[in-house]
Amino acid sequence: MKLQKIISIVTIIISLSLIIYMCVVMSMDSGSSNSLPSPDNIVLRTPGSSAGVDSIASPTASTESSPTSLATLVPTMTIAPTQSSVTSVPGGKTSTNPNYAGKKIISITFDDGPHPSNTAKVLDMLKSKGVNATFFILGENLYSDSQKALVKRAYDEGNEIANHSYSHPLPFTSLSIDKVKEELNKTDNAIKSIIGEVPVLFRPPGGGYNQSISENCGKAIILWSIDSRDWDYLSAKKVKNYAADNGISEEEAKDKLIDDVLFNGFTYTANGKQYTNPAIVSQLRHGSIILFHDIHPYSGEAAGKLIDYIKSSGEFEIMPVSEMIKTEQRAPQAGDVYTYMWETYATKKQNW
Repeated sequence: MKLQKIISIVTIIISLSLIIYMCVVMSMDSGSSNSLPSPDNIVLRTPGSSAGVDSIASPTASTESSPTSLATLVPTMTIAPTQSSVTSVPGGKTSTNPNYAGKKIISITFDDGPHPSNTAKVLDMLKSKGVNATFFILGENLYSDSQKALVKRAYDEGNEIANHSYSHPLPFTSLSIDKVKEELNKTDNAIKSIIGEVPVLFRPPGGGYNQSISENCGKAIILWSIDSRDWDYLSAKKVKNYAADNGISEEEAKDKLIDDVLFNGFTYTANGKQYTNPAIVSQLRHGSIILFHDIHPYSGEAAGKLIDYIKSSGEFEIMPVSEMIKTEQRAPQAGDVYTYMWETYATKKQNW
């Protein structure tokens, strides 16, 4: 009996010791959890990614999150590439980001500016509608203080500033790599002197690029999925000629041509062949990148009318290109090529 009592007492003591130990451990875990990054801020390194390139686990996580404290505790963390890599095929019909659930996210972009007067009108329009766009800037247009001020204003109002080369040489693919770098560097330097940042996105003139340009430009290449052809169909010359040919005022001609671009579609001839440009609204999809040019007098008005339509539908969110891409996946980086939200051709894919 005495032996049984001794065994029982020892068992009770051990049990109590274990309970006390577990309580202490749980208390320590609870107290130290505040020093660890939250799940939304954990930076994960993707297997096979370039050295020094991190991706964000959550689509809403900040790109400025630092991995230092986590790396001290867990030196290497990995996730499946499909969770953080750029997707090579179109995503779903609506956003998978809980902040935009059920919404289609699109971007509106403007090329070739800044223009002394037309860009200001575009910025006025965007501000009045509470929308931000991405502006692909030509370095050679940054020669006056007023044009530099337009870029600064666009940036300060929340728009994205990107590189569109310095002098818009065509065909861009005919340039040597040294010349390509010169075109980009001159514009980078000009933009940085204005906004204090170097652009991360590049749209090659005419959309012309090849593997060598993709590998050496040091930026993500952004093309487009919807071409408004405003540079042709909404040009001042086109409006004037259309008015004369149809016996109507230029104001009526302008309204008719804008409606064609946005809602009706139109035909045009190039290299002796006739093509159809579908209405922009018929092409809108989750992840669309729409091409306009802020140097033309009626492009801003057309974009404004499109924004009104998009907002009235309740289906869409409009945001700059980089922001749109980051809602669904990692931020764009050098070597990526996009025609819409999802990458279509990456530098190292065997599809050149």
